[in-house]
Amino acid sequence: MDDDRLRVEAQASNAALLRGVKNEVSVAFDLVTTDTGRERRPVRLVILLDISYSMMGAKLAHCKHAIEKVVDELDDRDSVSLMTFNNNAQLWFTDTCEDGQLRGEERKRRLLGCLRAIESSGGTNLWDGLECAVARLAVTSAKQKGGVGATSTANGGEMGGPPVENRILLFSDGDTNEGRYIS
Repeated sequence: MDDDRLRVEAQASNAALLRGVKNEVSVAFDLVTTDTGRERRPVRLVILLDISYSMMGAKLAHCKHAIEKVVDELDDRDSVSLMTFNNNAQLWFTDTCEDGQLRGEERKRRLLGCLRAIESSGGTNLWDGLECAVARLAVTSAKQKGGVGATSTANGGEMGGPPVENRILLFSDGDTNEGRYIS
């Protein structure tokens, strides 16, 4: 890619691998962007976290740490929901409610409190998790009168608000064993 606005840096957990032996390697990716002079668009975000038994221990801890970093980057223009999945999907937190939206440090405190309470259990039904995350994004979009498309206006276009990016961040080891999956 000749575009210098984005650089991908990767670091493997192992410097060398043994031939003929099953090796497990974790890779950390850093996406580094340069300042383009443009303001970031608001985001309507669903964080989807795999909490199945295969995520127990370091995998779940690393994912929680990454989610904390994402939450640190949110501002009051953004909306966020935290969902988990194992055998089933569950909504742990959303900042949208009938009375408006939680914002600032109170939103961050509540979301991180939910995140810290999450523990591993059950199987991995990735499909159910993704279906529920997409549905959650649609509900949040409708509540904010922004539609369900990839981008919409935060206030339904009534006041000409900035486009809002709809996003799902999936944190999983991909080790599916329930629901619809490819073996």
